[in-house]
Amino acid sequence: MTNPIIEVNQLSKRYKLGTLGGKSFYEGIKTNFNLFSSNQNFLDFKNRNTFLALDNVSFEVNSGDVLAIVGSNGAGKSTLLKILSKITQPSSGQAIIRGRVASLLEVGTGFHGELTGINNIYLSGALYGLSKKEIRNRLDEIIEFSQIGSFLETPVKRYSSGMYVRLAFSVAAFL
Repeated sequence: MTNPIIEVNQLSKRYKLGTLGGKSFYEGIKTNFNLFSSNQNFLDFKNRNTFLALDNVSFEVNSGDVLAIVGSNGAGKSTLLKILSKITQPSSGQAIIRGRVASLLEVGTGFHGELTGINNIYLSGALYGLSKKEIRNRLDEIIEFSQIGSFLETPVKRYSSGMYVRLAFSVAAFL
C-alpha cells in the first residue's frame, strides 16, 4: 500500500483575538517581549481571548482521490487550506504533504504591478518553486487559457480586474 499524498493528523489552529496589547506596533512588540523575558509562556493561549479555527482534524487523501472541503462561514476551510499550502503553521498536530500543493485562495498574490504579464508568470512560477524550464514548458497553456496574449508585454497595473484575475488564475491552475 502506498502512502497517502496528504495526511492530516489531529490538526488544530488557534488565533489570538484583539490587538498586540498596546496602542502601537512598538508597544505590542514590547509587551510580548516582556512576557517572553519574564518566563511566562509566550504561546500560552489558555488565558487569552482566542478563536479555535480548527479543532483536532484528521484525514488522508490518496492518489486519485477527490476531496471537497465544505462548510459554513467560519468553519475553518480557508485556515485548513492555508496550513496545507504552508502559508501558516498549525497550533498543534501535523499536515504531511507528499508532492506539491498550490493554493487558489488568493490568486494573484505575489504579482507585481510594474512587471509585465509574462514577467509575473515567471515570478509566480518561481514562488511556486518551479524552474524556468518547467514554467517555459507550461507557458503556452497559461497564455492560451488566460486569453490575454496580446497584453503580455503590458504591466499588469494597466490590466482590467478581469484580465488580472484571468492571468492569475491561469498561472495558479497550470503551475
